[in-house]
Amino acid sequence: MDLKSELAEYDCKFYAIRNASDSVLMATRTNIVVGDSYIVNGQSNSYAGFEFPDSYKGKFSRSFGRFYSDYFNYDKYLESDTLWSLANVKSPVGQFAGELMRLIIENEKVPVCIINGGSGGSNMDYNLIRNPSNPIDFNLSSGRLLYRV
Repeated sequence: MDLKSELAEYDCKFYAIRNASDSVLMATRTNIVVGDSYIVNGQSNSYAGFEFPDSYKGKFSRSFGRFYSDYFNYDKYLESDTLWSLANVKSPVGQFAGELMRLIIENEKVPVCIINGGSGGSNMDYNLIRNPSNPIDFNLSSGRLLYRV
């Protein structure tokens, strides 16, 4: 099955196949989109404002992971969070990234996923700190973003 990058949602069924007459349905997924993906990172203005009513929440916008109690994205990330959702609903990307999504979706007619790792009130040094022995260190902005990506 070919999936086109277009403003459409697909439903998919996945089977384990032993032979031509023996298969088992393993999973069904709905609302699958095919499009472009972007990473946004930086200071608070890279993600701020997802809670405002005018933040873009389009049918063809997606993101992965969410912030928890800390609006500024300094909380330790939960490894069990594998939430895919509409962007700026449960998975915030903010006003800047939301507007970027809206423009791409409207002008290029493709779905967009943005994974945003911005941290409020941070400086660039904070966003660039990396733990070489554990690149996905959930205590660091770079580690949380790398894990979501």
